[in-house]
Amino acid sequence: MDLRDLDFERDGIVAFKGTVEFYWQSLLAPSDFSGRTIPSRFVEIPAYWNGTTVDGRELGSDGYATYRWTVVLPSEMEQRLAVKILEMGSAYRLYANGKLVAANGVVGRTADSMQPYTLPGIFLLPETGDQLEFVLQVSNFHHRFGGARFPIRLGVFTRILDARETALNVDMFLFGCLMMMSIYHLGLYLQRRKYVPPIYFSIFCFLIALRTILTGERYFFQLFPGFNWEIGQKMEFICYYAAVPVFATFLYETFQEEFSIKMARAIQIITPIFLLIVLFTPARIFGQTSAAYQIITLIMFLYALYVLVLASAHKKTGARSFLFGIVVFLCTFVNDVLYSYGILQTGYYIPFGVVTFISSQAFLLSRRFSNAFSTIEHWSESLEQKVAERTRDLNAALEMAEINARVKSEFLANMSHEIRTPMNAVLGFTELALEGDLKPEIREYLQIVERRGRDLQVLINDILDL
Repeated sequence: MDLRDLDFERDGIVAFKGTVEFYWQSLLAPSDFSGRTIPSRFVEIPAYWNGTTVDGRELGSDGYATYRWTVVLPSEMEQRLAVKILEMGSAYRLYANGKLVAANGVVGRTADSMQPYTLPGIFLLPETGDQLEFVLQVSNFHHRFGGARFPIRLGVFTRILDARETALNVDMFLFGCLMMMSIYHLGLYLQRRKYVPPIYFSIFCFLIALRTILTGERYFFQLFPGFNWEIGQKMEFICYYAAVPVFATFLYETFQEEFSIKMARAIQIITPIFLLIVLFTPARIFGQTSAAYQIITLIMFLYALYVLVLASAHKKTGARSFLFGIVVFLCTFVNDVLYSYGILQTGYYIPFGVVTFISSQAFLLSRRFSNAFSTIEHWSESLEQKVAERTRDLNAALEMAEINARVKSEFLANMSHEIRTPMNAVLGFTELALEGDLKPEIREYLQIVERRGRDLQVLINDILDL
């Protein structure tokens, strides 16, 4: 690779891309090239060695090999150069001008003698003149892809370091945003458990947040140096596989009229099968399920697009913002799939798509909560108006009742005098008559009149007392 015309201060960082020597089933040290060594063939990097033909045989993922290439540098380089390596498949040693400058895992010729590991790193190169000879040993018996699968980046040490810090800061920013979203929507769910979309959204954010620090700059492995590579791979796949049915359920709960329950159930049934494969098989086996699940994911998100178009047509709250978010997410998802297969050399952009996507979902939920609060406020105002109307009606009825009671009291007071006076007179004259000397027949009649008068007097008193 001829970089003599490159100004590292001006042009920044360059990725190694080009044709290099390839020695299959050989782990050669720099000293092994002192004599004439014939490569198995020449290959392009970065690329997997899967599918490469050597001696008429197509290579799989398992094996070991050595890459060798020379870089011609600008003359009079004043600053130290460094390389940044994200990962190899799945252990490597890198020599520069005969000196070991970088290593990850343990390179070996068998599955038992090698140890996979993935931890991005920055490595200083030895001070040199105008030429660098690189020898890269790679072995893989554990991952579904082998070889120099991601580009090695070369640049001035300070620029490389700044680029790494920027990438790491972006990862941590995304992780923080996703975790805050997760905690916030968990709180929303705990306050109103009958409305379930926030809990699915919270779980989805948590899974994507965890996957953010398991990929890219892999900050999780910097927090826990020496963490088991196999378990780390399982965690990465579980976060991805579990996030898909959680999202499907969230979408179904949010747009039940548009999202088919059969589609949601299908995702919920299929995913546990993939999760069981991840849990109980090694990475070289469960890694083979990635392509199939990526197809399932793509189908699900295309269906989600259809659902959101319907929801937008039905003028559902937040459907348009959700649609925008999912389009951005799909673009980054396709980019990351192509990048993981080495077809594109762009980088992982799905975290940015996820943040856009999650922001659109958060906007959707906030709109729905806002509308709910507005409805409650409207109902509250309406209820207050009805209470005020009922209070006025009750006050009017009470006032009318008081007037009626007063009229009744006055009427009864008058009636008491008008009715009791004649009745007392009748009873008084009857008593006087009974005191005289009367015939038995007349006395009996007067006694009947007296009794009936007394009964009538009691009845009148009871009525007037009411």
